[in-house]
Amino acid sequence: MLSLFPHNLIESLENLQKLIAYQCDSLEVIFELEGLNAEESNSFNNLTKLSLRYLSKLLHIWKKGPRDIKGFNYLRWLQVWKCNSLKCLFTPSIAKLLVKLEEIEVHGCNEMEAVLAKESGDEENRDVIVFPLVKTLELMNLQKLECFYTEDNHAFEWPSLDEITIDGCPELKMFASTSAKTPKLKGVYTLPEPPPLLNERDFQPMIGDLNATIQHIIKGKVCYNL
Repeated sequence: MLSLFPHNLIESLENLQKLIAYQCDSLEVIFELEGLNAEESNSFNNLTKLSLRYLSKLLHIWKKGPRDIKGFNYLRWLQVWKCNSLKCLFTPSIAKLLVKLEEIEVHGCNEMEAVLAKESGDEENRDVIVFPLVKTLELMNLQKLECFYTEDNHAFEWPSLDEITIDGCPELKMFASTSAKTPKLKGVYTLPEPPPLLNERDFQPMIGDLNATIQHIIKGKVCYNL
C-alpha cells in the first residue's frame, strides 16, 4: 500500500505547513500512522492546509494509529476532491484533533458513504465531538453519501458553523443520527434545478434542526423530479 508519508518519515516533517497532492494515481494513504506510538504521532502541528485532488486510489487520509494520537492541531483547511476510492474522511479520534479546522470541502468522491467513520472499540465512547472553529462545510456530488455520521454514540457541536452547502448527494437521508448543535447556522445552501449557469445557490432557512432542514430539502427535490 503506497503511502505519501510512511510512519518512519513522519517525525522528520514537523515543519510542513501546506500539502497539496494532485493526480497521484497510485497513492493509497496520505498519513501512515500504523506502527507509531502516541508520542511519535505528535507531528504535523504546523500543517494548516491539506488539499487532496484527483487521487483515484486513495483509501485513507489518516490510516489507523494509536487511539490517543496527537498532532494536526493547526490544520485549518481540508479540501478533498475527486478521490473516488475514499469512503470517509476521518474517524472520531482524528476529528477530535482538528480543533483549528475552519473549512471542509468534499466534492465528487463517489464511494464516500459517511464523512466520519466508526472506529474499532468506539461502541462505548459517547463523547461529544466538537468542531469549534469550522465555519464552512461543503458536501457536493457525493453519490453514495448517506449522512455525516451513521452511528448514534456521538453527539456533535458546531458552535461556529454559519454556512453549509449540500448538493448532488442523492442517497443523503439526514446529517447525523444524533443531535448536532449549530447555533449560528441560519439555513442550508443547495444548487437550483435545473443547474445554474453562474454560481447561483438556493437557500433553505432552518426548519427545526439541521436534520429536519435537510429532510425538507430532500422532499422538495423529490417533488421537483416527479
